[in-house]
Amino acid sequence: MERRQFLKVFSTGLIALVSGCKADLLFYPGTPVGAVRLMPDEVPEIYKQWWREMEKCSGRERDFSDIRWFEYPGAYVPCGDERCAETYNPASNEIVVAKEKKMEPEYVKHGIAHALKFNHKGDRFQKGSIIYDRCGIE
Repeated sequence: MERRQFLKVFSTGLIALVSGCKADLLFYPGTPVGAVRLMPDEVPEIYKQWWREMEKCSGRERDFSDIRWFEYPGAYVPCGDERCAETYNPASNEIVVAKEKKMEPEYVKHGIAHALKFNHKGDRFQKGSIIYDRCGIE
């Protein structure tokens, strides 16, 4: 490959890497301070069942082990100017669940829906959407 072709391929790849792969990091904050990482053997076993249920009703699949799970102390996780029961960060594949909500399926499944690539803008999480009608998630 001649030098000009090499530089074109290299620069195209570099631009894709910088603008595509890391762009999410500009829009999603890091793990909330105080969140505790759950090691794979600490993740509640019921989460795997809820994950399979969400895959089945939504028609979307993803490897459960792709996700890093965190527990945040208290009833809410900070998420911007709001307080949420859970958050999902697609840049780092992290679901953070408030400790007081961690065994409530509607909250955990909401995070799972995001991890399965459903979002509030395009998929709406409201009546008439796959997530709402088939899975019962708002």
